[in-house]
Amino acid sequence: MYHVKKVLNNNVVLTEKEGKEIILIGRGLGFMETIDESCIEKRFVLEYNTREKFKGLLESVDEQVIGLAEEIITMIEQETGKKLSEHIHISLADHIGFAIDRIKLGIEIKNPFNAELKVLYPEEYALAEKAVLMVGAKLGVMMPADETGIIAMHIHAGMENNSLSKTVKYTSIINELVETIEREMGVSIDRSGMDYARLITHLRFALDRVDKDKPIDNPLINTIKRKYKRSYRVANKLKNIIEGYLDRDVPEGEVGYLAIHIERALEASKEV
Repeated sequence: MYHVKKVLNNNVVLTEKEGKEIILIGRGLGFMETIDESCIEKRFVLEYNTREKFKGLLESVDEQVIGLAEEIITMIEQETGKKLSEHIHISLADHIGFAIDRIKLGIEIKNPFNAELKVLYPEEYALAEKAVLMVGAKLGVMMPADETGIIAMHIHAGMENNSLSKTVKYTSIINELVETIEREMGVSIDRSGMDYARLITHLRFALDRVDKDKPIDNPLINTIKRKYKRSYRVANKLKNIIEGYLDRDVPEGEVGYLAIHIERALEASKEV
Protein backbone atom coordinates (compact mmCIF):
# COMPACT_ATOMS: atom_id res chain seq x y z
CA MET A 1 0.00 0.00 0.00
CA TYR A 2 1.08 3.56 -0.71
CA HIS A 3 0.48 6.32 1.84
CA VAL A 4 -0.52 9.70 0.37
CA LYS A 5 1.74 12.59 1.42
CA LYS A 6 0.27 15.29 -0.79
CA VAL A 7 -2.65 15.51 -3.22
CA LEU A 8 -1.60 17.29 -6.42
CA ASN A 9 -5.00 16.97 -8.09
CA ASN A 10 -7.85 14.48 -8.30
CA ASN A 11 -5.75 12.03 -10.30
CA VAL A 12 -2.16 12.68 -9.18
CA VAL A 13 -0.65 12.26 -5.71
CA LEU A 14 2.74 12.26 -4.03
CA THR A 15 3.14 9.12 -1.93
CA GLU A 16 5.71 7.33 0.18
CA LYS A 17 6.49 3.63 0.31
CA GLU A 18 9.48 1.91 1.89
CA GLY A 19 11.27 5.25 2.30
CA LYS A 20 10.82 6.25 -1.34
CA GLU A 21 8.78 9.17 -2.61
CA ILE A 22 6.68 8.21 -5.62
CA ILE A 23 4.28 10.15 -7.84
CA LEU A 24 1.23 8.05 -8.66
CA ILE A 25 -1.29 8.70 -11.40
CA GLY A 26 -4.70 7.09 -11.63
CA ARG A 27 -8.36 8.06 -11.75
CA GLY A 28 -9.59 9.39 -8.41
CA LEU A 29 -6.34 8.80 -6.46
CA GLY A 30 -6.64 12.26 -4.94
CA PHE A 31 -9.60 11.10 -2.88
CA MET A 32 -7.72 8.19 -1.25
CA GLU A 33 -5.56 8.15 1.89
CA THR A 34 -3.92 4.83 1.05
CA ILE A 35 -3.63 3.40 -2.46
CA ASP A 36 -3.67 -0.17 -3.67
CA GLU A 37 -1.65 -1.33 -6.70
CA SER A 38 -4.83 -2.02 -8.68
CA CYS A 39 -5.72 1.70 -8.74
CA ILE A 40 -2.41 2.86 -10.21
CA GLU A 41 -2.12 3.68 -13.91
CA LYS A 42 1.42 5.08 -13.78
CA ARG A 43 4.14 5.74 -11.21
CA PHE A 44 7.31 7.81 -11.17
CA VAL A 45 9.92 7.23 -8.47
CA LEU A 46 11.67 10.42 -7.38
CA GLU A 47 15.41 9.74 -7.34
CA TYR A 48 17.57 11.78 -4.95
CA ASN A 49 18.45 14.67 -7.28
CA THR A 50 14.93 14.88 -8.67
CA ARG A 51 13.42 14.58 -5.19
CA GLU A 52 15.22 17.68 -3.94
CA LYS A 53 14.22 19.68 -7.02
CA PHE A 54 10.64 18.43 -6.73
CA LYS A 55 10.46 19.68 -3.14
CA GLY A 56 11.52 23.10 -4.39
CA LEU A 57 8.90 22.88 -7.13
CA LEU A 58 6.18 22.18 -4.55
CA GLU A 59 7.13 25.38 -2.75
CA SER A 60 7.02 27.59 -5.85
CA VAL A 61 4.39 26.10 -8.20
CA ASP A 62 0.70 25.45 -7.56
CA GLU A 63 0.01 21.78 -6.82
CA GLN A 64 -2.75 21.65 -9.46
CA VAL A 65 -0.22 22.74 -12.09
CA ILE A 66 2.25 20.04 -11.01
CA GLY A 67 -0.50 17.43 -11.13
CA LEU A 68 -1.58 18.55 -14.60
CA ALA A 69 2.02 18.47 -15.84
CA GLU A 70 2.21 14.82 -14.74
CA GLU A 71 -1.01 14.07 -16.63
CA ILE A 72 0.45 15.75 -19.73
CA ILE A 73 3.63 13.66 -19.42
CA THR A 74 1.49 10.52 -19.14
CA MET A 75 -0.47 11.53 -22.27
CA ILE A 76 2.78 12.06 -24.20
CA GLU A 77 4.26 8.72 -23.12
CA GLN A 78 1.06 6.88 -24.02
CA GLU A 79 0.84 8.49 -27.46
CA THR A 80 4.51 8.10 -28.37
CA GLY A 81 5.31 4.84 -26.58
CA LYS A 82 8.45 6.56 -25.22
CA LYS A 83 9.47 7.09 -21.62
CA LEU A 84 10.43 10.70 -21.12
CA SER A 85 13.56 11.72 -19.23
CA GLU A 86 13.41 12.56 -15.53
CA HIS A 87 14.13 16.26 -15.91
CA ILE A 88 10.85 16.96 -17.75
CA HIS A 89 8.92 16.21 -14.53
CA ILE A 90 10.51 19.37 -13.13
CA SER A 91 10.97 21.57 -16.20
CA LEU A 92 7.48 21.18 -17.69
CA ALA A 93 5.61 21.94 -14.45
CA ASP A 94 7.94 24.85 -13.74
CA HIS A 95 7.39 26.33 -17.21
CA ILE A 96 3.61 25.91 -17.20
CA GLY A 97 3.37 27.46 -13.74
CA PHE A 98 5.53 30.42 -14.75
CA ALA A 99 3.60 30.86 -18.04
CA ILE A 100 0.25 30.90 -16.21
CA ASP A 101 1.56 33.53 -13.78
CA ARG A 102 2.69 35.69 -16.72
CA ILE A 103 -0.64 35.31 -18.51
CA LYS A 104 -2.60 36.31 -15.40
CA LEU A 105 -0.40 39.41 -15.05
CA GLY A 106 -0.95 40.30 -18.70
CA ILE A 107 2.73 39.82 -19.57
CA GLU A 108 3.16 38.50 -23.11
CA ILE A 109 6.32 36.57 -24.02
CA LYS A 110 7.11 36.33 -27.72
CA ASN A 111 8.61 33.14 -29.11
CA PRO A 112 10.58 34.16 -32.22
CA PHE A 113 11.18 30.52 -33.19
CA ASN A 114 7.58 29.30 -33.26
CA ALA A 115 7.51 28.80 -37.05
CA GLU A 116 10.79 26.87 -36.96
CA LEU A 117 9.67 24.68 -34.06
CA LYS A 118 6.42 23.72 -35.78
CA VAL A 119 8.39 22.41 -38.75
CA LEU A 120 11.43 20.97 -36.96
CA TYR A 121 9.46 19.06 -34.35
CA PRO A 122 5.98 18.36 -35.79
CA GLU A 123 5.21 15.46 -33.44
CA GLU A 124 6.27 17.42 -30.36
CA TYR A 125 4.36 20.49 -31.55
CA ALA A 126 1.16 18.47 -32.02
CA LEU A 127 1.56 17.03 -28.51
CA ALA A 128 2.18 20.55 -27.17
CA GLU A 129 -1.08 21.69 -28.75
CA LYS A 130 -2.87 18.93 -26.83
CA ALA A 131 -1.07 20.00 -23.66
CA VAL A 132 -2.25 23.59 -24.14
CA LEU A 133 -5.83 22.34 -24.54
CA MET A 134 -5.46 20.36 -21.29
CA VAL A 135 -4.28 23.50 -19.48
CA GLY A 136 -7.32 25.37 -20.77
CA ALA A 137 -9.75 22.60 -19.85
CA LYS A 138 -8.33 21.80 -16.39
CA LEU A 139 -7.08 25.19 -15.20
CA GLY A 140 -9.19 27.62 -17.24
CA VAL A 141 -6.15 29.42 -18.67
CA MET A 142 -5.89 29.93 -22.44
CA MET A 143 -2.25 29.87 -23.49
CA PRO A 144 -1.14 31.79 -26.63
CA ALA A 145 0.33 30.03 -29.68
CA ASP A 146 3.85 31.16 -28.78
CA GLU A 147 3.66 29.04 -25.61
CA THR A 148 2.91 25.97 -27.71
CA GLY A 149 6.33 26.18 -29.32
CA ILE A 150 8.06 26.51 -25.96
CA ILE A 151 6.22 23.49 -24.57
CA ALA A 152 7.18 21.59 -27.76
CA MET A 153 10.85 22.30 -26.94
CA HIS A 154 10.38 20.84 -23.45
CA ILE A 155 8.73 17.76 -24.96
CA HIS A 156 11.51 17.31 -27.53
CA ALA A 157 14.18 17.60 -24.83
CA GLY A 158 12.31 15.04 -22.73
CA MET A 159 11.88 12.62 -25.64
CA GLU A 160 15.51 12.82 -26.76
CA ASN A 161 16.95 13.03 -23.22
CA ASN A 162 18.65 16.28 -24.20
CA SER A 163 18.88 19.44 -22.18
CA LEU A 164 16.38 22.14 -23.11
CA SER A 165 19.32 24.46 -23.76
CA LYS A 166 20.49 22.26 -26.66
CA THR A 167 17.05 22.36 -28.29
CA VAL A 168 16.94 26.15 -27.89
CA LYS A 169 20.49 26.43 -29.25
CA TYR A 170 19.74 24.42 -32.41
CA THR A 171 16.55 26.38 -33.05
CA SER A 172 18.33 29.70 -32.55
CA ILE A 173 21.16 28.72 -34.91
CA ILE A 174 18.71 27.64 -37.61
CA ASN A 175 16.81 30.90 -37.30
CA GLU A 176 20.08 32.84 -37.77
CA LEU A 177 21.08 30.69 -40.75
CA VAL A 178 17.76 31.32 -42.50
CA GLU A 179 17.98 35.06 -41.86
CA THR A 180 21.54 35.04 -43.27
CA ILE A 181 20.35 33.29 -46.44
CA GLU A 182 17.54 35.82 -46.86
CA ARG A 183 19.84 38.80 -46.34
CA GLU A 184 22.70 37.57 -48.53
CA MET A 185 20.48 36.30 -51.35
CA GLY A 186 18.03 39.20 -51.19
CA VAL A 187 14.99 36.93 -50.85
CA SER A 188 12.13 36.44 -48.41
CA ILE A 189 11.34 32.81 -47.58
CA ASP A 190 7.70 31.96 -46.86
CA ARG A 191 7.68 30.45 -43.35
CA SER A 192 4.46 28.56 -44.07
CA GLY A 193 5.63 26.89 -47.29
CA MET A 194 7.02 23.44 -47.98
CA ASP A 195 10.27 24.87 -49.35
CA TYR A 196 10.94 26.48 -45.98
CA ALA A 197 10.14 23.20 -44.23
CA ARG A 198 12.62 21.34 -46.44
CA LEU A 199 15.30 23.98 -45.94
CA ILE A 200 15.26 24.06 -42.16
CA THR A 201 14.95 20.26 -41.96
CA HIS A 202 18.17 19.99 -43.99
CA LEU A 203 19.81 22.64 -41.81
CA ARG A 204 18.86 20.67 -38.70
CA PHE A 205 20.39 17.48 -40.12
CA ALA A 206 23.53 19.40 -41.09
CA LEU A 207 23.90 20.76 -37.54
CA ASP A 208 23.44 17.28 -36.13
CA ARG A 209 26.09 15.79 -38.41
CA VAL A 210 28.60 18.52 -37.61
CA ASP A 211 27.87 18.38 -33.87
CA LYS A 212 28.32 14.58 -33.83
CA ASP A 213 31.35 14.70 -36.16
CA LYS A 214 29.69 12.57 -38.85
CA PRO A 215 30.90 13.98 -42.19
CA ILE A 216 29.22 12.94 -45.43
CA ASP A 217 30.83 12.50 -48.85
CA ASN A 218 29.95 14.97 -51.58
CA PRO A 219 31.30 13.81 -54.96
CA LEU A 220 29.68 16.82 -56.66
CA ILE A 221 31.59 19.48 -54.70
CA ASN A 222 33.57 20.81 -57.69
CA THR A 223 30.43 21.00 -59.83
CA ILE A 224 28.56 22.81 -57.04
CA LYS A 225 31.37 25.36 -56.66
CA ARG A 226 31.33 26.06 -60.40
CA LYS A 227 27.57 26.01 -60.99
CA TYR A 228 26.30 27.70 -57.80
CA LYS A 229 29.02 30.28 -57.08
CA ARG A 230 26.79 32.72 -55.20
CA SER A 231 25.07 30.03 -53.14
CA TYR A 232 28.43 28.46 -52.31
CA ARG A 233 29.72 31.83 -51.09
CA VAL A 234 26.67 32.17 -48.81
CA ALA A 235 27.11 28.55 -47.68
CA ASN A 236 30.58 29.47 -46.48
CA LYS A 237 29.05 32.25 -44.38
CA LEU A 238 26.72 29.64 -42.85
CA LYS A 239 29.79 27.47 -42.26
CA ASN A 240 31.39 30.26 -40.23
CA ILE A 241 28.23 30.75 -38.16
CA ILE A 242 27.91 27.02 -37.42
CA GLU A 243 31.58 26.69 -36.49
CA GLY A 244 31.26 29.66 -34.17
CA TYR A 245 28.34 28.12 -32.29
CA LEU A 246 29.35 24.45 -32.24
CA ASP A 247 33.14 24.83 -32.08
CA ARG A 248 33.42 22.14 -34.75
CA ASP A 249 34.86 22.22 -38.27
CA VAL A 250 32.27 22.07 -41.06
CA PRO A 251 33.67 19.84 -43.85
CA GLU A 252 33.74 21.11 -47.42
CA GLY A 253 31.29 18.42 -48.48
CA GLU A 254 28.74 19.74 -45.99
CA VAL A 255 29.26 23.28 -47.33
CA GLY A 256 28.46 21.94 -50.78
CA TYR A 257 25.17 20.45 -49.62
CA LEU A 258 24.30 23.71 -47.86
CA ALA A 259 24.89 25.49 -51.19
CA ILE A 260 22.46 23.15 -52.94
CA HIS A 261 19.73 23.86 -50.37
CA ILE A 262 20.38 27.60 -50.60
CA GLU A 263 20.06 27.42 -54.39
CA ARG A 264 16.78 25.54 -54.08
CA ALA A 265 15.46 28.15 -51.67
CA LEU A 266 16.46 30.88 -54.14
CA GLU A 267 14.71 29.15 -57.03
CA ALA A 268 11.58 28.59 -54.93
CA SER A 269 11.43 32.28 -53.98
CA LYS A 270 11.48 33.21 -57.69
CA GLU A 271 8.42 31.05 -58.32
CA VAL A 272 6.27 32.91 -55.77
